[in-house]
Amino acid sequence: MVNLMHCFFQMSASKIQRRSGLKSWDKENMIKAIKAVRNKEMGYLAAAKKYNVPRSTLCDYVRPNWDPFQATQSKLGHKPIIPAALEEKLVEYLVLIEQKYFGCTRDNVRRLAFQLTVQNKIPNSFSIAREAAGKDWFKRFMKRHSDKLSLRQPTGTSTARATGFSKEQVMVFFDWY
Repeated sequence: MVNLMHCFFQMSASKIQRRSGLKSWDKENMIKAIKAVRNKEMGYLAAAKKYNVPRSTLCDYVRPNWDPFQATQSKLGHKPIIPAALEEKLVEYLVLIEQKYFGCTRDNVRRLAFQLTVQNKIPNSFSIAREAAGKDWFKRFMKRHSDKLSLRQPTGTSTARATGFSKEQVMVFFDWY
């Protein structure tokens, strides 16, 4: 019994897979169903059957005073901890320091994210003891910005190599040979 409980609590959030049937209904039909229920043309069950949408989801979307279009645009899962504009600045900074031949490790990025949230007074659930964002946050961050960032092991670049590989130096090399 103890081993089963131990295994249960060891399971990480990153190992939980998304179910494929989530939010697979048609948005147009959901909007029509919300309007039909709000206008009292039909009940929840009848609207769900007629427009082929889940009844429980329809109940969730009818209750708030949202616009029907706004209700169907909500995203699944947690909202990112760092706002999109600030996260974009972090991505730009990471790209910039990569161009300056200063590689960043996972831990460096996680620490930068923690410092960013502390300096901007953004409420977060990052580890205060480690002063770093979590591994799951890092995975989601890399997934959101996979078009601009890639994870590589940084290697040291000597100053001579960085400055020696210029257009002028390459032209001199090809002139000699």
